[in-house]
Amino acid sequence: MLRFARTSLSACRRACSPGRTSATAAAITLTTLPIMPSLLSLLPQRLERAILSTIKAHSLGRRAYNALCWHPHSFGRRQALRPWLRSLVTTSCVHVAADGRATATPRDALPPRRGVRIVAISDTHNLHGDLRQVPDGDVLIHCGDGLRRGGDEDAVRALGRWLASQPHAVKVVTGGNHDATLERLSRERVAELLGTGVHFAVNEGVKVEGIRIFVSPYSNANSARSPNRAFQGDDVLEELRATLPAFAKDGLDVFVSHGPPAGILDKGAGSDALAELVRDTKPRYHIFGHQHNCFGTIVKGRTCFVNASSTDGLFALCKPPLVVDVVADAAAMAPSESFFDVDYMRGRLALVS
Repeated sequence: MLRFARTSLSACRRACSPGRTSATAAAITLTTLPIMPSLLSLLPQRLERAILSTIKAHSLGRRAYNALCWHPHSFGRRQALRPWLRSLVTTSCVHVAADGRATATPRDALPPRRGVRIVAISDTHNLHGDLRQVPDGDVLIHCGDGLRRGGDEDAVRALGRWLASQPHAVKVVTGGNHDATLERLSRERVAELLGTGVHFAVNEGVKVEGIRIFVSPYSNANSARSPNRAFQGDDVLEELRATLPAFAKDGLDVFVSHGPPAGILDKGAGSDALAELVRDTKPRYHIFGHQHNCFGTIVKGRTCFVNASSTDGLFALCKPPLVVDVVADAAAMAPSESFFDVDYMRGRLALVS
């Protein structure tokens, strides 16, 4: 916090030095004081847009705002990013075409629905309310880590209310390593807290209009120091090994897990067990989260791998939902990669590959 305060004060002094315009000085001062970004997100949208437009009109203002946003694990950073990236997470999405290639697109420019439309999100960490006007579809899937640092029953209720308010006919959520409350409580109690219309899935299959989907909360630990170990035990993995192959005997269109398989959109920390299960069951799509900085798709073999993490490595919600149209008997997909990074300066996704 001391380093954060010094950075903020230095930026304010630079902004107020001779030669700076009053508009630039006001914009930088507003965005570098720790309390002000939090208040900014509470302003009427028209006023918020006017202030942000002033900031974006000056390169110095953008640099100062971005410096604040990069303060590690800072509450101020997350709050500062909320208005800055609100348009990105509320008006855009990433569409995964039938060939597995992903494209960032405005939500009102999505192609017509084909087959069963799945909308995927993950790792919202109590920030799900920032995902407004989620693209419509047949199925909304939350791949886990809806809570932060274990959560509590009130947080589970809040997640359930938000999911229930979405327009999708089928809403499925699973657990993640941050969701200790979901693991600690009985599945019946979790279902009660989430409410009607929201299905809590733990190592089980779901069928939607002929499309076969299997959902698991399993992930492997990506850090020996992390205290967040929900759904990472051997019991969860053994149940997965027993139930997934049995379900996949009649075909597997979509495999959903919290964690990634080894070597795929995983920053080198994916699960060998998940990779083995994918090789054996050959899903057409494998959708997951857990690794926050690997947002995008990769097609390898007959499977399109989709990392749907909604937050970045510092827990700011900055990535929009992914939209996947699952078409029965679709043609095989050619190898491809579509990896996105967040351009914090411009408030948009940048296609890296």
